[in-house]
Amino acid sequence: MKIKADNYTIGDLAKFYGVSTDTIRLYDRKGVLLSQKNDENNYRIYSRDDMIMMDFIVKLRTLEIPLTDIKKITGDFSIKETREYCLHKIEQIEEEVERLLNLKMKTEKLLISVEAIENHLDKITVNESPVFILRDVKDGIAAANESLERLGLDTIPMLTVYGSNAFSPETMRMAKEIGTRASVADYYISQEDDRGVTKCDDFPYEDFIVMPSKLGIHTIIKALPEGEYDFHYRIEEYAKKHHFKLTGKNLNRTLLAKSKGVYCADYYECWYFIEED
Repeated sequence: MKIKADNYTIGDLAKFYGVSTDTIRLYDRKGVLLSQKNDENNYRIYSRDDMIMMDFIVKLRTLEIPLTDIKKITGDFSIKETREYCLHKIEQIEEEVERLLNLKMKTEKLLISVEAIENHLDKITVNESPVFILRDVKDGIAAANESLERLGLDTIPMLTVYGSNAFSPETMRMAKEIGTRASVADYYISQEDDRGVTKCDDFPYEDFIVMPSKLGIHTIIKALPEGEYDFHYRIEEYAKKHHFKLTGKNLNRTLLAKSKGVYCADYYECWYFIEED
């Protein structure tokens, strides 16, 4: 469109800036772009100065600045107030970036869990465990989750069992009577991250159980309420065959829960800690 000195129509502006005429009418109603009326046909007309203002409005909208604030910036705000507004906007963006990075980190943790199921389901190996950080849920899951997140620790996977065989015949009998395996899930869990948070001088050891890395038999299983839980026998056979002694301590943590009718099909990562026999 050829730049004229004056008398642009609403269609001219819409075409030039790639917006709808309704958008320009909205700017008009909100008072951020003030048109004149043609006396002959009552159509909106815009001057070259309006074109300059429209250009600035479009740039501010790309910064996701609301029209109410654009009206202040292009109207009553002093230069100092506009500068302060920009600084505040940058702070908001930085907070949002931090939130999104945290969300990305948690999603990556979930991806690791899903890939672990994909690659290690029903496979038995011997490995050194990560350093696990456990927080009991006596005062509620929300409080346990919050206390871990205050340390910047991720809490996916979620509930865990520590120190007892969650899928032993005795435990499963109790769970069946009560109607849920949650009765033996009494900790929220995370694990040591790259920062080495448990090595910090101010780490609140009184609030957590820190389980150092240990040698253990590792597997991932799919547990169904109506299923048979024979994998602990396979663990015992594996330990006996490879001359390992089970210490009686084990840790099972939820990697993923999937709905299966009235039941949940839970995928568990299981660590059975061992000593060489």
